Formats: sequence, structure tokens, C-alpha cells
Amino acid sequence: MKVGLPIVVWASDFDENSGGSIVLHTLAHRLREAGQEAFLWNERAETFAERRRKLGKLGFALQQANRRRLARRRGTAPLPYADKVVCHPSMPVPTWKRSRGDGCIALYPEIIDGNPLGAPHVVRWLLHRPGFHDAKARFGPDELTFHYQEAFAEGLPGFSPDNLLQVRWLRTDIYRNEGLPGRSGRCRMVRKGSATFRPEMAKDDAAPLLDNMSHTEIAAIFNRCEYFYCHDPHTMYLYYAALCGCIPVVVPQPGLDAASWRAGFELKRGVAYGEAEIPFAIETRKGLLQDMEDARQREAAMVGRFLSVVKERFGG
Repeated sequence: MKVGLPIVVWASDFDENSGGSIVLHTLAHRLREAGQEAFLWNERAETFAERRRKLGKLGFALQQANRRRLARRRGTAPLPYADKVVCHPSMPVPTWKRSRGDGCIALYPEIIDGNPLGAPHVVRWLLHRPGFHDAKARFGPDELTFHYQEAFAEGLPGFSPDNLLQVRWLRTDIYRNEGLPGRSGRCRMVRKGSATFRPEMAKDDAAPLLDNMSHTEIAAIFNRCEYFYCHDPHTMYLYYAALCGCIPVVVPQPGLDAASWRAGFELKRGVAYGEAEIPFAIETRKGLLQDMEDARQREAAMVGRFLSVVKERFGG
């Protein structure tokens, strides 16, 4: 299945510590693997010449002066204009070069307000519950909506459980069990789980916080620790910990029981929801690799269905 119009995915520069950045880049890459013409774009991905043309000579000069003045006030260098979205080397996707969205289908995550590309057709991909990150983001009435988890879309206008779209970038090259002796202790990650994180843990809990560490640093800690307590219930780091032989434990979320949490995941083995499930996590983690391969096949089917639905809705 191929859509006649190019699909332009809004994405920031690739950030290995941002789940949203990872899946947006991964989707664009998977679309191209499936034979679909796909690009990346964001507001900064405009060339120097395009900005001058849009703003005019005087407007561009004023904007440059304001940027330099703001940088001096902050004590930093002004951000350079970027003419492309930076990708991971394993997922090269070209940047959409047009300053207007004529003749394309734009795909935005739920954090983006409106239709900044000005595209005639819009797909909204809910990577979290709308309003969780930015309550001001507005959606158009004619958008086609997909979701990463059913919990992110349930109860919203136009919700269809069939419009599930999940892709993952699995770093099995980094996350593996090195078989080191003397595994002990625990580590912890907060990410989007601040509702269950107590600030005093930084003082009371000797478990190192993994937030903002690199994948290489986190994998090394996973290979030393026995338990990984995660306050974000929707992150691949849970499964990365299991691959390293560390037992991942989701810190239970307010209003979310184990059955509801697990219902949104194909990867159901090797992870404990709360400490009571630790025996289950230990008993089932050997099946995690097979679950990951099965999930990859389901993801390919989801991408195919995504293209079919988009084609039916917007033509091309």
C-alpha cells in the first residue's frame, strides 16, 4: 500500500533520550521502508533563504538582531538556522524543503498546536493523552487521529480503537545481559512519571536516577543492578532493563491498575506492575525476545493499515 501524496512527519532533531522523538523518526523511516514517500519537518527546518523570502529584507534583519540580543542576555550563542532535521545514522530520512504544505499530508504529535506546515491534510498521532504536555495545543476538526495507546484516545471525539499505531526502535545492540558477577541494588527513572515520584527520594533512596543519562550509561547500570523502579509506565526502558537481566518494576500509577496498564502493550512478559508482580517478571522474562519479534511483525501490519486508512481518507 502506498499513498500518492508525500507524508511529512513533524519531528524535532533526533534525541535518544526522548521517546516521542524516537517514535516519530522511526515511523518516518518505516514508511520509507514500506515504499512510501515520507519526510521529516519542523519549524526550524527552513533554509536561510526561505526565511529571508518569508520575512522580507527588513523583517529578517530585525529578527536576526532580536536573536542576537536575546542570546547576549542569556549568555549563549544564538541558535543557528537549520535546513534539515537531524536524524540517527541508522534511520536517514530527508527533510521536507517546502515552506508551505501544499500537496502533502502532515502528521503531528499531540503536542503541536494546529497545522504549522499549512498542509491540506492532517494526521494527528497521540503519543500521550492530549493536554498532558501542552494543554494549549489545538486540533483541527477534519484531522485523522491515530494513537500509540488506547488510553491516550479513549473518550475523545472520533476515537477508533482500530487506529492503533505503534513503532519501536529497539537498541538490542546496547541493551544485553553481560553476565557480570555481584548484581545487586536498584536504580530508578522518573521521566513522565512525576505523579508517583516523591522529591525526597533523592535523599532517602540510594538508587541512582537514570534520567538524562545516555543509553550506554544506562545499560551499564542495568547490568549492575537487580531492580529497576520506573515511575513512567509507558517507556521502552522497562524492556531494556529486562534485556540486561535487571528486573523492571513499574511504580503503580494513580487510577491505573495492572490489568488496564498491561492491556495497552503487546510486550506483556518480563515486567512487574508493582512489587507483587516481581515473581511474574522473573518467570516470564525469557519470552521477552520472542515478544519483541512478534511485536515487530504487528508493527509492520499497523504501518500497512495506517497507509490504507490514510489513502482511503485523503485519496492519492
